Amino acid sequence: MRTFPLSSLCLALLTLPVQAATFHVSPRGNDGASGSADAPFATLERAYLAARKIQEEPVTLTIHGGTYFLTRPLTLTAEDTRSARAPLRCMAAAGERPVLSGGRALTGWKETEVNGHKLWVAEVPAVKEGKWFFHQLWINGQRRPRARHPNKGFFTIESLPDVKPGTPRYPGQNRFIYHKGDLKKWKNLQDLEVVVLHLWVGVRLPVAALDEKDRLVTFTTASKRMLVEGNKPARYYVENALELLDTPGEWYLDRHTGQVYYWPLPGESIPRTEAIAPVLPHVLQLQGKPEKKQYLEHLTFHGLTFAHTENWPAQNDSADTQAAANVASAVQGDGLRHCRWDQCTIAHTGAYGVHLARGCQECQVTQCDLFDLGGGGIKIGEMTNRDDPAQQTAKMLISDNHIHEGGLVFPQAVGLWVGQSYDNALTHNHIHDLFYTGISVGWTWGYGKTLARGNRIEYNLVHDLGKEVLSDMGGIYTLGTQPGTVVRHNVFHDINGYAYGGWGIYFDEGSTAIVAENNLVYRTSHGGFHQHYGKDNVVRNNIFAFGRHAQVRRTRVEAHRSFTFEHNLVYYTQGKLFDGRWDGAVTLAHNLYWKVGGAIPASERQIDPKSLFVDPLFLDPEKGNFQLKADSPARKIGFKPFRVNEVGPRPVKNDKQDR
Repeated sequence: MRTFPLSSLCLALLTLPVQAATFHVSPRGNDGASGSADAPFATLERAYLAARKIQEEPVTLTIHGGTYFLTRPLTLTAEDTRSARAPLRCMAAAGERPVLSGGRALTGWKETEVNGHKLWVAEVPAVKEGKWFFHQLWINGQRRPRARHPNKGFFTIESLPDVKPGTPRYPGQNRFIYHKGDLKKWKNLQDLEVVVLHLWVGVRLPVAALDEKDRLVTFTTASKRMLVEGNKPARYYVENALELLDTPGEWYLDRHTGQVYYWPLPGESIPRTEAIAPVLPHVLQLQGKPEKKQYLEHLTFHGLTFAHTENWPAQNDSADTQAAANVASAVQGDGLRHCRWDQCTIAHTGAYGVHLARGCQECQVTQCDLFDLGGGGIKIGEMTNRDDPAQQTAKMLISDNHIHEGGLVFPQAVGLWVGQSYDNALTHNHIHDLFYTGISVGWTWGYGKTLARGNRIEYNLVHDLGKEVLSDMGGIYTLGTQPGTVVRHNVFHDINGYAYGGWGIYFDEGSTAIVAENNLVYRTSHGGFHQHYGKDNVVRNNIFAFGRHAQVRRTRVEAHRSFTFEHNLVYYTQGKLFDGRWDGAVTLAHNLYWKVGGAIPASERQIDPKSLFVDPLFLDPEKGNFQLKADSPARKIGFKPFRVNEVGPRPVKNDKQDR
């Protein structure tokens, strides 16, 4: 096997069977070497330059174990595009774990004492010089929290001085009055940041001034929305003051002195500690030019880890966009065709993991592990509607991924986000431990123009969302007209909103022509299904169980048909059966409802009089077993049992053919 290009043979190779070239990269390599296994390159940039010279045969870049600290994002352009006959594979060496890091190691730690506590401190000259400021820190591979107050739970705003009777719903605020004792005029106020929770977003507000006499805190920017949760003042917490560094594991960065302080956990020692802070917003940037039909094609990334990124909002940005859809990703791509990420790890990010954005088509993200995410997991498409087909994003396969522990900086981020994009398949993913929605599809409010259509959301396992931090969210959330979109064979459970809106399946803001079938939804705070408003949706053959506040909700009545609800099983122990508005054009028929230990009121039975109100005879619903007993009456309403043991990632296939 050839290890470096032999230009004298290139023309001859055109008439021979396709062979493969391999280059090796190692942290102990040398960019002046040949790139062979015995003389590897030191950087991926050098390996890509070598690969660029070989266009007529497949090229494999074998990346050996170790951490590659990048000084700038690894960037590929249309010059690096490949053909189906001669693809480029960037692969982890067998049994090794290469990490592409957008961070920088912090060294020179010393022991010190502050306020009677034994801490560590390190000098970071670039911070003192104003060239760098970071908001995340990883110690021995684990995220550590910034000094926070309160350490657990939240404060509540006392009042908003700029909100008067009759104030419109969405004016931003750049100040509020706090309760006595909650905030103080700590040193280095400009390092301080207040994080306010407004129903479905987190609002990040850098502090400009604090008046202890009037208990008034003022920020460098304003929020986009009123700082309330429903009719109540919003909750908040504050980060990054030295005086708040009061718990092992916390840290603080002083912008003026360039010193970073850390309170070590028991058993940690300076010689055995690796501390990494983020520098880059992206680790990998793939820059095709779809507007010129110059694409990046046929690239594969296998077994690599992308880590340690940060994309912090500017001083005038309160970061309160729904779903954090505007924040960056560790892996960012435009103008991609037939590119693939397989068995990769994307972790320790400041925002999202992967974003396949403008003009990406027929790409895949499969069998990847995404965790410890400042934002969410994977974004497909954009917030912008594009008329040019070459710049539209479509036909992605996002399957068998594990997405977890997200929203750690932007709590409103989601596991899988699909914006203005169509004909995508989101299948067999496992999504859990986020503070907002699991899967979000669509980005048009109401019945206007949209590209979201024909998306398949199937066989996903989605659970432990919300955690009573945010509201107005669901296991899956949709909006806009989406003909051909189907949500089927998924399991959604343990979804808990704060003020309202912990739903399993949530059709919001004009959701239209969507089919939800054969889904299992259970243990939700506000219901298994909710449609705010929309048109001609179909909800059939699902199981909805154990909603606490309610089971099924419909909010807005419109002249057209809202949805058809049929052949569903609804099983509960508390709360309402039907919540919201049930007049107007909505079709309910051939369902089965059962309340354990209590009768369903006649007023609720009358909403769906053509259905059964009997026990469906599940095997063990309290333990999550919703199989039906042989004598179940569910078959009388046309319910067709479906299997739920096939959700989530499937076993990893043998990958020898890819190496």
